[in-house]
Amino acid sequence: MAVTLTGIGDRQQIWNLGNNIIDTSKLVELELHALDMKKTPYNNEKEQLTQEKLLYASLKKEFSSLTQTIKDLSSFKGNEKKVTLSQEGYISVTADASAIAGTFNIEVKELAQRHQISSEKITDLDAKIGMEETIKINNQDIVITKDTTYRQLINKINGGNYGVSAYSLGNKIFFSSSKMGEKGAIKLEDSGQLLEKMGFIKTDGTLNEIEKAKNSTYVINGVEEHGESNTIETLPGVKIQLDKSEVGKSVKFTIEDSNVKEANELIKKMVSNYNQAVSTVELFAGKNGALQGQNIMGDIRRIMNNIVTFSQDGNYLFSYGIQVTKEGTLQVDEAKLTNALKENPDAAKQFFFSADGLGKQIDTQFNKIFGEVGIIGERIKIIDDRVGKLDFKINDIDIQNKQKQEDIVKKYQKLESTLAALDSQLKTIKAMTKQKSDD
Repeated sequence: MAVTLTGIGDRQQIWNLGNNIIDTSKLVELELHALDMKKTPYNNEKEQLTQEKLLYASLKKEFSSLTQTIKDLSSFKGNEKKVTLSQEGYISVTADASAIAGTFNIEVKELAQRHQISSEKITDLDAKIGMEETIKINNQDIVITKDTTYRQLINKINGGNYGVSAYSLGNKIFFSSSKMGEKGAIKLEDSGQLLEKMGFIKTDGTLNEIEKAKNSTYVINGVEEHGESNTIETLPGVKIQLDKSEVGKSVKFTIEDSNVKEANELIKKMVSNYNQAVSTVELFAGKNGALQGQNIMGDIRRIMNNIVTFSQDGNYLFSYGIQVTKEGTLQVDEAKLTNALKENPDAAKQFFFSADGLGKQIDTQFNKIFGEVGIIGERIKIIDDRVGKLDFKINDIDIQNKQKQEDIVKKYQKLESTLAALDSQLKTIKAMTKQKSDD
């Protein structure tokens, strides 16, 4: 009988040395196999759940293009209108779909500024202030003890809600208002002379200002206005950022009529993604499909049908040149779509992009299936939880099996020793019997 090697745990075992009676290695393998079989039902369930998770993840991925485009429809604000400037550097302008087309002149007389004040020189920021004082910043108290350091004062201010930011530069401390404009002006008071000692307040009682709090001043089409910041949103749908001031310098900006390119492209993308999704539904729910007959595919089919049949104020997809083919896909008449968007942009915005429009309505429905807390997401969480418990059970069996493997090895090593002794005795008897026969 041939010598046999088996691997058990991290060791190799040699069997059938001096044993020609029973193949011990086969007995060992049978017992080890029986141990390993205890994991089989758990491994089978884990494999089944893993495949199910991959299936749902694949379904979600296949629908990701359509669901994202629908989400884009729901959040689309309209076409940003083109703006041209007569000169760069003074202002920046953006205009959304609601902006009024036209030409405007603006003169930036003064930019809004944050209020900034400074201390006098402070030799060591980690030194103690050495005074007990209560100071007020914008009417809010800050209590200072003799042991408070200048750096701790900075941290206290930045850690509170005082309407200022404090920082050190070189050997000075600076306060900068959180808000721009005159309403952000810093107010300082103390119960003694600490602020004057530090140099924030001059001997005449005024603040040691680096920059005064200023409102912006500008003129649009001859009308002078003032603002607390350098961002102007007084014109409907228009956002103007003041970048540079120069008295007497007038800059012209022109807002052009809206084009429909962005809306057109987004709607066509939805049609393309819808057609891809039709094939995906057939792949998963058609004949021999992995999810054939499953409720989730019925829900998806209903949402797909809701896209095709969506209507609002007497308008349907075909009102915008989108027709359903006999194969169940969508087909776009680009000329009709473009004309519909140009001729009645408000109706198109209401149909596709409003809170009650196609994008928002379908996004809400898809989110119940593909969202983070949708059907698929919840199912995957349940699968992950169950797989985690199975892994724990399988690991527990492995630990128990390892101990039992050692017991099996010891048992059959003892059997081998017994069999080897019997085999030796048998050989001795045969030899003695043969010798007597020869005599």
